[in-house]
Amino acid sequence: MSVFSKYLTDSRLVQLQAGSGIGFSTFLILHLTNAIAASSGELGWDGVREFFRLYYQNPFVEVVTVFGSLLLHAGTSSIIFYRRNERQKRVKKEDGDKDVKKTVHIPLALQLHRFTGYILTGLTFAHIFATRISTFIWDLDVDFQFLNWGLASKPVLMFPYYVLFSFSGIYHLSYGLPQALRVIFGVKLPDWTSPRRPYFWIWNGLVGLGVLSGILSLSGLLFPTNTSRFALLDEQFNGKVNQILQAVGLKSVL
Repeated sequence: MSVFSKYLTDSRLVQLQAGSGIGFSTFLILHLTNAIAASSGELGWDGVREFFRLYYQNPFVEVVTVFGSLLLHAGTSSIIFYRRNERQKRVKKEDGDKDVKKTVHIPLALQLHRFTGYILTGLTFAHIFATRISTFIWDLDVDFQFLNWGLASKPVLMFPYYVLFSFSGIYHLSYGLPQALRVIFGVKLPDWTSPRRPYFWIWNGLVGLGVLSGILSLSGLLFPTNTSRFALLDEQFNGKVNQILQAVGLKSVL
């Protein structure tokens, strides 16, 4: 057993995964709530965003609770995934030519949790670049109008992105947070939080409808929107992206 495996045991990995999941969930819950608030229009979304930013853009919270938890959660999940696959390979190798087939039944709810985790891992880093890093590089204000511009100018790309990102976040959070609270604090939440109960799916559906309403509002489909910055955003964002593409030898796609 390597020194790494000795100290980073499977049980410790699960604890780190759960703890980092709880930390990042505080940010995810606020983001999903903000998406629902978009249903009330530009003033509602921007106002809620500014209030929530007092928490998640606090330097300590942003570095430790948001980025730190995200990296730790993704890292521990990757190691758990790797070890699980290695164990399965060893079992198959030990079976050899035996006719006995060892199959492990993975509940659909758990499969969905893992699958949405893979989606969130990729999309979250893209989201951070588009909404946080870009504010430092290009001095963009990622407000309601910025998201409205993205959805209006590239609906085929951005609408599926927001729907997939949001719904993956809702499910991953709903399934994973109760598990994480049990691992870290020994808390057993009410039975309705279990995916074995219809209330779990009803809850996910209601939150999903709220978020979908927010996305439709951000798209400009529910209320008239202010498009005064669209021309400037076209110049700022598309121009910078095309410069990057040309610098690495790719053609402009925007």
